[in-house]
Amino acid sequence: MRLTAIALATASSVFATVPSGTVTVSTSVTGDQCVGATIAYNLGLNGIPVADPANNATGATQIGITVVSASVAAPVLTVVPLSTVTAGAGTVTILKSALSAAGEGITDAVVYVSVYYASSPNDRITVKSDKSFSVWDCSVFSAAVAGNPTITFPPAKTICAGVNSIPLTMNLSSVPTFDPKYGPTIFRAELDNVFGRQKDLFPPTRLDSLNNQTVITYNFTVGHELSGQTYNFKLFLNYFGQNTSTPMTVISSAPVAITDENTCFALANPSSTTTTTTAATATTAVSATSSKSGAVSMCAMTLSAVFAFVALVL
Repeated sequence: MRLTAIALATASSVFATVPSGTVTVSTSVTGDQCVGATIAYNLGLNGIPVADPANNATGATQIGITVVSASVAAPVLTVVPLSTVTAGAGTVTILKSALSAAGEGITDAVVYVSVYYASSPNDRITVKSDKSFSVWDCSVFSAAVAGNPTITFPPAKTICAGVNSIPLTMNLSSVPTFDPKYGPTIFRAELDNVFGRQKDLFPPTRLDSLNNQTVITYNFTVGHELSGQTYNFKLFLNYFGQNTSTPMTVISSAPVAITDENTCFALANPSSTTTTTTAATATTAVSATSSKSGAVSMCAMTLSAVFAFVALVL
């Protein structure tokens, strides 16, 4: 019995041993991340032996580092010998397995570290980073943003460059703030014409950052450089998991024609053109009258001279 007890105690010490020492991990990463992104971390290994002192032959210390939801108790890990890992700064790639079982994103992702002896895989030191971040599927670029957003402005008879402004309304009330798989909804607005983007109006903005404000107004000042052309206001929407430079959902406003400055001046000052014409006509009439009077005078002088000559002859 005593031999059996000693054997059991020995087995327990060999096969049920948690590594000594302490492990810490931290990361400064926050916000939204894509599957496949590289996450920087700082790893602390204080007093962790490279193998179980009681079983050096088969008890090499193993370490696994991954990104996972903080709610997952025992994630599947790819482990390597501790002897191949250096404490301090390191990086880990976010695997697709970090997503939920349904393939949806997670908002409580952490860097997870597990250390154990190979001879005692169930007895582990496990630690998680204290700061969490979100992870989304960024592998699909064709997912249209749901809803029926609009970008509109009040009709105007004439819009003059350098004079008028245009009150825009972007209605996003039917658009979800995020997609469970692809992440937060992002929108932006710009002014386009046949040559492409001419002016950025509203920078890329997360819809959920507006505190439930889903009808956004923007007063666009019409600059001199837009004179005499036709434009469209465009609203662009995408999920975080898509490429923001080529969003999948584009909403265009009705065309807006910007009247050139000379035409606008003429429309605003119709009397100035009429006055100038009248004055010119009046001047012409006066000149004509003066010329006629001069001709009559010269004619009278000529007849007087003829009569005087005849009288002298006679």
